[in-house]
Amino acid sequence: MRLRYPKALVQISWSALLSVLPVILPSPGLAASPIETSISGPVLGYFFDPSLGGLRSILGIPGSSTLGALVDTGVALRGAEVSPRQDYALGLTAEPAAVVLVGLPAGKIAAQLAEGAPSRMALSPTGSAAALYYQDKQAVRVITGLPLNPAPGVLDVSWLPAPVAALAVSDDGIVLLAAGQNLYAAGGGLAAPALVTTLGSATGLSFFENSRDALIADAGRDEVVWIRDVTGAAERLKLAGASDGLSGPIAVAAAGQTRRVLAATRTAIALLDLDGGPPALLPCSCAVAGMYRLNGSSVFRLNAPSGDPMLLLDAGTPAPRLLFVASGAPRPLPPRERSRP
Repeated sequence: MRLRYPKALVQISWSALLSVLPVILPSPGLAASPIETSISGPVLGYFFDPSLGGLRSILGIPGSSTLGALVDTGVALRGAEVSPRQDYALGLTAEPAAVVLVGLPAGKIAAQLAEGAPSRMALSPTGSAAALYYQDKQAVRVITGLPLNPAPGVLDVSWLPAPVAALAVSDDGIVLLAAGQNLYAAGGGLAAPALVTTLGSATGLSFFENSRDALIADAGRDEVVWIRDVTGAAERLKLAGASDGLSGPIAVAAAGQTRRVLAATRTAIALLDLDGGPPALLPCSCAVAGMYRLNGSSVFRLNAPSGDPMLLLDAGTPAPRLLFVASGAPRPLPPRERSRP
């Protein structure tokens, strides 16, 4: 049964909440810095390297790639989420804390989108929308029109019965929030939030591209679930479970426009088919941190450099494969360049 809250329970109060989380318009200096692109050798993508405190490139192609240099953003970052299309990043500045739009590969800051440090950030499958969750303010900033025409709005989530454990946003701005053992949909023009389904413990959420179909990694029940139309029929289909060898899924994603779904555990990747059939498991010798899309609809980064080498998943071939990225020598920017205002 699909439950919906009455309209009186919650409304998106734009004027009230914008005073709590003000929309930050680009300053004149930022407005003069449009997103830039350039032509270079093949780049698989970008990621935030916590050991170096900045965005870094992955150069080459799947099976022949190496870690590249830091991207010169001109400011210190303490976190970032990179667009699935690798054309921009949402960076979190250190002092003062703010969310900024960073154009890639040039690394120029095009705009400041929000003040403060969100508890969670999520990007839509094509990168056209983002959701920033502020636990202390019980609000979600939803940004559509990325990256060229960002349009921020604010969603009141004070009705949630518990803090958000997992977050996802669709390309049209619908937000999925997992709180406690329930999954809700809100925003994107919905009159009121909707209880989509109950869960054990959600650890990963993801929409399909340009769709309101969603995937759930439920570690509490050792399941991967496909929800068809989260704002309509909300048909629930279990794609894999403990009987298939799935244990503790932490992330889930669709492999581009294919019928293949990917689920990550800490030690393996499960390959699932939407048309049915048992999953195939790829054991991984590294500690999987999640699945982060790179250039190419079916190439994902599985971890960040640490004691283990960086590992990629290429799920676009008939036989999906795990690939290492050569470490390379990081090339920090000169101090005078990194301290530029």
